[in-house]
Amino acid sequence: MKSRSPRFFLSSIAAAASLCAAAQLPDAFDAATVASNGCKVADWMIAHPMRANHKDWSYGAFYAGLVAFGLADPALPYLDVVRERGAGYSWKPDDRMYDANSHCIAQAWLEIARADDNPAALAPYRSTCDFILGARVRSPLARRVGASGRFVLNWDRWSWCDALFMAPPSWAKLAAMTGDDRYRDFMISEYRATHARLFDRDAHLFYRDANFVDKKTPGGEKTFWGRGMGWVLAGLPLVIRELPDDLRTRPWFEGLFKEMCEKVKTLQRSDGAWGPSLLDQKNPDLPEMSGTAFFCYAFMWGVNNGLLDEGDYLPCVKRAWTAMCRSTNEEGRFGWVQPIGERPENDFGANSTETYAAGGFLLAASEIRKYAVLAAHRDAKRVRVAPVARYRVATVEVDWKTLGLAEKDLVVFDLRDGASLPHQLWDDDGDGAPDKLIFSSTFVAGVTREFRVFNDSSLKRPDMTAVCFGRHAPDRLDDYLWENDKAAWRIYGPGVSQPPPKGEGLVSSGIDVWSKKVRYPIIDKWLKLGHYHKDSGEGMDAYKVGTARGAGGFAVWRGGKAFAAGNWKTQRRIATGPVRTAFEVTYAPVDCGDGVSVEETRVVTLDRGSRFTKHAATFRIKGAKEVLGGPGVNVSAQKEHNGEVTARPDKGWIANFEPRMKDRTSILTAVFTPGEAALQTTDEGDLLLVRKVKDGERFAWWAGQAWTGRGEVLDARQWAECVERERDAALKPISVDVH
Repeated sequence: MKSRSPRFFLSSIAAAASLCAAAQLPDAFDAATVASNGCKVADWMIAHPMRANHKDWSYGAFYAGLVAFGLADPALPYLDVVRERGAGYSWKPDDRMYDANSHCIAQAWLEIARADDNPAALAPYRSTCDFILGARVRSPLARRVGASGRFVLNWDRWSWCDALFMAPPSWAKLAAMTGDDRYRDFMISEYRATHARLFDRDAHLFYRDANFVDKKTPGGEKTFWGRGMGWVLAGLPLVIRELPDDLRTRPWFEGLFKEMCEKVKTLQRSDGAWGPSLLDQKNPDLPEMSGTAFFCYAFMWGVNNGLLDEGDYLPCVKRAWTAMCRSTNEEGRFGWVQPIGERPENDFGANSTETYAAGGFLLAASEIRKYAVLAAHRDAKRVRVAPVARYRVATVEVDWKTLGLAEKDLVVFDLRDGASLPHQLWDDDGDGAPDKLIFSSTFVAGVTREFRVFNDSSLKRPDMTAVCFGRHAPDRLDDYLWENDKAAWRIYGPGVSQPPPKGEGLVSSGIDVWSKKVRYPIIDKWLKLGHYHKDSGEGMDAYKVGTARGAGGFAVWRGGKAFAAGNWKTQRRIATGPVRTAFEVTYAPVDCGDGVSVEETRVVTLDRGSRFTKHAATFRIKGAKEVLGGPGVNVSAQKEHNGEVTARPDKGWIANFEPRMKDRTSILTAVFTPGEAALQTTDEGDLLLVRKVKDGERFAWWAGQAWTGRGEVLDARQWAECVERERDAALKPISVDVH
């Protein structure tokens, strides 16, 4: 065994003194302290950039932690930091296509794609993965060269253990978001190849790469690098949570996770940290915080998700958290971090930090805060949403009486992201009493989602702004306008139908769209300003309706002609709030010829996160038992709506990606119905989806819009996929259980 230098002994003494000193950050294990510490670490790293390329793996790990921390409290600025960074890079991964390191940043991009329903944030990475699948590399992970017997790694495959954090979570997320099993199958195959080459079944640990399989430490132990194992162990939760519940290989990943955790638990130092060398802790005898943070995160995630025993692992998490807090100064610099490397080293100290370590800190903080909330509410009501077939944004509806909770200080807690969600009590039958608790979330293919509902006055409240807003606007000639965090719409009332100067002489039941860039409400602000036809940073009204159907207006189709109602006759706001807005309008009877007239009462509903408004109309038909009719979108060149139209009447939907406007953005419109429809074209250039409409029966359709200026849907293919996905979701409601 090699003797250690005086410098090494001094480093060890300094390390011990640092971790035994008064805490630089408080190490209390409560939600408020954990959140505050996380903010300091995040803020410090954002304010002290360490390299120019924020797509590289080191920043990929930081942003993976930052986005997790931000999702736990979307009111904080961190999701916007990731959004801005991703948009600045056009959501592309790093440049080396096959290198696992280049895939790490996609973890953050895909989390934003999921949270925001942003296809543009997913598309570039999907293209990268499609190319790899089409030109897959199958050569060995490493090959021995020269007399020295050293291995040259195959960087086009996952030939080093760090790669199991960098790439597999991104591939797993992509599969969950798209519902395309090819991405998951590739991930599983490559992961198992790395496991077969680098996993030591006796030690229950991964070697860093093939060059360390037979390499001994100065103390004669096998060489297992602390941060290398941290990469592997922290990567597994990020993979497992994206796997379908019934996936045949899911138990293999869970078993590997538990096996490794059991071993790593025994290697924790007395100061709560883990060292650079897991089996030879005296060489070097230093606390290393990047590996410690990753282990802390993995253990806490395992406890929160029922894979690890709380009694066995929570003490380890608490000791690790204390060590992490003591290694972080008051400004938030997280120290005692080994620099970029590939093996145990002693070249760091209290002032050494790195981006990936801050990412690990934030991952751990997110899970610890989640535990603190859950532990305080073990008797909370459990809401479980069954797996869906493909990604969707959906509103969860829970019977309010079943919950048996008070309205005051109500909390809806998301187990995946650790967030308190905006929610709303919904009166389903109009009697003035709440019938349902509603809240919005995202769901991916095959994965059960769980939420907890309870009362607690101590937790920070979510942003309960009424982003789902609607109102009658007598100040704008009786328009009725409504919006959510995605877009805004309006229909025309009696005032605008009057001749000038009192009105505009417009008689129309067409639907207008307002394009939004922002997630907050804009209707009142824009109406007060009085000018909104040019984008001033929040969006604009650039759509042309006139007497046409616009973006989803209804018409009766009879004798080869379209008959449409005029302006709404009466309006009644039903609700507005953080999750849903709804209103009712009535229209005067429409004379359709031959003694047939049709009168409509319509309820319009818009939920948080959706690009589609639901229209549910009841028609009173005189002179016939039924008529033909349906919604439409205008595709006329006269109104500059002659874009790239995708029509699937067999599936009941139309999507229009309109031509570019002067600002080089495009408006996107769509409609869909519950079933097959016939296509008809009106004299005004409306493309209608025509179906049977029966007297007194409810007739529903959905009208949607997007805008490329928002940066989420950028081409006709993405829009058509969105429309078909939204239609499938509308026709197959989520399944909810309460326990």
